Amino acid sequence: MQKREASLAELANIIARRFYGNDVCINGLGLCNRKSKHKAILSYLTSLDYARFAFENIPVQALIVSSEIFEALNQKYLNRFSYIISEEPEEDFYRLHELLFKRTSFYENDDIRPVIKQGCKIHPTVIIEDNVVIGERVEIGAYTVISKGSIIGNDCHIGRLSVIGSQGFQAIRCKNGRMHNVTHVGGCRIGDNVWVGDNVTICNALFEGEVVIGDNSLIDNHTQVAHNCYIGDNNVLTAGVILLGSSILKNNCWLAPGAMVMNRVTIENNGFVGVNSVANKDVKQGKTVFGNPAIELEEFVKTKYAINKIINNKQK
Repeated sequence: MQKREASLAELANIIARRFYGNDVCINGLGLCNRKSKHKAILSYLTSLDYARFAFENIPVQALIVSSEIFEALNQKYLNRFSYIISEEPEEDFYRLHELLFKRTSFYENDDIRPVIKQGCKIHPTVIIEDNVVIGERVEIGAYTVISKGSIIGNDCHIGRLSVIGSQGFQAIRCKNGRMHNVTHVGGCRIGDNVWVGDNVTICNALFEGEVVIGDNSLIDNHTQVAHNCYIGDNNVLTAGVILLGSSILKNNCWLAPGAMVMNRVTIENNGFVGVNSVANKDVKQGKTVFGNPAIELEEFVKTKYAINKIINNKQK
């Protein structure tokens, strides 16, 4: 098996399952409703509700499905994809992913040539793994880990006890009830003039691509940036901020202490999320949101006024 290239027959054989349709060449695994840079990916369905997402996602060329779902698909879908049949499609999808990572060259990435450029100040306790690129004039504090495949731009500061390119968290419950965290095989890229504080965790992407931190962004202490997040330019993440998987900050956003951005939520340009607020839906350009769940400032003020009025009336 070559890097990023395997026939569907090879993949089916790894997990001892049957395949139907064309023996397509697969060069990536991914979720059926996510974009991919690869031309042919393998995904899975646990419900017919997601079939249309897969159908419209051009890179998805093959699916792992149960015999029940396979028999329920109409001819349009049967012609569109090749299939691996499994009664545990999600579990087999992630099992295949793990086996490809541990036993084959499928996920090997030798595209990055390791280099540490001039003018860097790196504490002797820092751990720098293979295939890491560190730009010019980068400072890295004590006991920080720069994981394999990470790329750091010029003029960056990385604090102490931080992890760049951490294993992300994608919990899957197996049929036997055992919980399993999926190995993340993507990367992490930090732009130029980025300041990262102490005890910060920036994860890798899950299947492909990179978690991105844009130029001139500031990330305060004890912040978590999960897999597949994208942070644009000139953003500020203050202490204790949490970005969950696949969330997006455009440019010039400000997240106050303790703010949380939920999975796949986008904060548009110049957005502001208040202290300890939970953004569970997209924040429009230039808007300020507060609360849990977070709502726009005008609505937040009206709601607080109404609540206080009710409380005051009850106390009379």
